[in-house]
Amino acid sequence: MFLPILFLLPFSLAADIILYQPGSCSTPNPSIRCTNIAPGTCCQAPSPWCGVMGCDGCAPGTFLFTYSNHSCTDGNHAWCVEPDADAGSSKCCLDLGTRDYCGGSWDEGWAASGGSATKSTAVAATGSTPLGRRECAEPNFMSFVDGQGVWQDIHLPAGSLGQATRLYMDGEWEKLRWFGEWVNRTQAD
Repeated sequence: MFLPILFLLPFSLAADIILYQPGSCSTPNPSIRCTNIAPGTCCQAPSPWCGVMGCDGCAPGTFLFTYSNHSCTDGNHAWCVEPDADAGSSKCCLDLGTRDYCGGSWDEGWAASGGSATKSTAVAATGSTPLGRRECAEPNFMSFVDGQGVWQDIHLPAGSLGQATRLYMDGEWEKLRWFGEWVNRTQAD
């Protein structure tokens, strides 16, 4: 009887924070993501990825927060509860403010607030990690349309976000594809 619950437990403890270029939280918009991150972890990024933020794998009632710096320590810039009650069943899509650096995180605050989402419960949800001591993650996945008009999903090895962003901004599509090929080769070994 407890096995199904134990099987589902790990999936509720991680989600993907997606940082899109200015526009919308939709697939045609280029994005980067921190995959499989724990609640309260800051997904940090530089421009041009500071447009809007969404979450993949966030359950209804999950608090989402954006920050106007890359360490998620400046107090939340914007927040919402997944799904956004004002938009019906649609998912949260938060404005990051198009800054030079930004961050985003998620937290499981709905149950703790008794099912009522307010600004005070949202701010309280971030209290689980003291300011200045938050775990940070660099995005490890990039999605974009290359120069041939083909949608690309590539894994970014640790520490490669800056280089991958420069290649993306310069339209160096072959070099960006190398990141994905490198991951496929290392996984096959």
